[in-house]
Amino acid sequence: MTKPRDNKKSSWTFLGEAILRWGRRHGVSLFLMLVLFIQLMSFTSEGFSPWILLFHKISYQEFGFISRAFLGSTVHCIGLGEASFSTLYTYVFCLSFGGILLASFWLGKIVAHAAKREKTGVLYLATLLGLSPFFLRHLFISGMFGRMDIILVCCFIITCWLITIRKVWATGCVPVVCLIAMLSHHGFYFMFFPAVFLIYLYSTNKRSSLWLLGLFFIFMSLAFLYLQFLGKPVVGMEIFSQRTGVYGIPVLFEYYGTLMDHWKHLEPRLFREFGRLFVNLLILSPIILLIGFLWWKAGLFARNKLNCEQGGRTVKKILCITLGIPILTLPLFLGVDWGRWIASILTSQCAVLLTLASLDDPPVQYAFQELSATIKKRPLCAIMLLIYTIVLPGTRESGISFPRFNEMKELAKIQTITSGEMQRLQQEP
Repeated sequence: MTKPRDNKKSSWTFLGEAILRWGRRHGVSLFLMLVLFIQLMSFTSEGFSPWILLFHKISYQEFGFISRAFLGSTVHCIGLGEASFSTLYTYVFCLSFGGILLASFWLGKIVAHAAKREKTGVLYLATLLGLSPFFLRHLFISGMFGRMDIILVCCFIITCWLITIRKVWATGCVPVVCLIAMLSHHGFYFMFFPAVFLIYLYSTNKRSSLWLLGLFFIFMSLAFLYLQFLGKPVVGMEIFSQRTGVYGIPVLFEYYGTLMDHWKHLEPRLFREFGRLFVNLLILSPIILLIGFLWWKAGLFARNKLNCEQGGRTVKKILCITLGIPILTLPLFLGVDWGRWIASILTSQCAVLLTLASLDDPPVQYAFQELSATIKKRPLCAIMLLIYTIVLPGTRESGISFPRFNEMKELAKIQTITSGEMQRLQQEP
């Protein structure tokens, strides 16, 4: 009688151990997935308008080989070209949920790969990135939900994952994924391509690899130039607006405007945008300092632990990443949605650090070991920074946005209208 009971007990023990092993392997992914899904369901999408859906409607079949038409052509191919507003909303929601799945499993895989000494630091930065307002969360709020940014972030995550595979086929797929991102929105060239290029530049020392990297850069640059200056609709702006149902400034700036048109639109708002930029950087300064701490520790390791030639070369590469990503994204600031560009810079910096950690880069591994030691020494500070990051509002296209402040402005507007109506009524006989 005892033997079957022992067998039954051992089978339950085996199942429990299997569940625990699976939980240790995928627990981080499941946690991030749950939190991000709650955030996706929590934000409103009142800004989901025909203008936001513009890129989901235009296609190569109708307007020729133009910029920002890859996703719309895909929608057209799967039979949603004339779909209803609610159907397209569901389609965008599925894209967002797909981004959550991709980001969660990517970050969880990086944490699972980390060695014991740096695992705490890698887990901390991965959680901070996953729950931060500049990674995915700001793509779920009104004004951003439905934009091409979700496709660009997903393509960027896929390229980072492909780089860590270290196989010839994976390396060959990276330009393909980058081209898909560029065809969806060629802003990818400034938003995330610098990070992809600099990861390759940092992790390679072979002369042949540098030649291939140069060809990759030239290929992407030519693709950007074509899409920016030649990928225009063959029809006039009025006909384009009639076919898409979107009129005015959005169509002008996205498809027919010149760089001078963008500058004329930005110039009157320049002082206000710089004020917002200062506030955004001030609010995000704890996260920026954390990223700076990691690169500083990586530089110290390269200078002190590696030989003179290799250490000097590694320090130069670190400077290229820390300074190169913000510098290469500067043309984006000709637009008025500076909050999106700040989000791409911070996402790129965190993703580069996590990708290099997954590639077992010694300086970056040492930086995460130092971060792990700091967290264990000052756990309260680490928890406070994590809470601070979680409660930050998402970055809209114009920067950090506080909904309560927007409500106060709306109340002030209503009050002004009410006062005007009262004055009019008082003047009437």
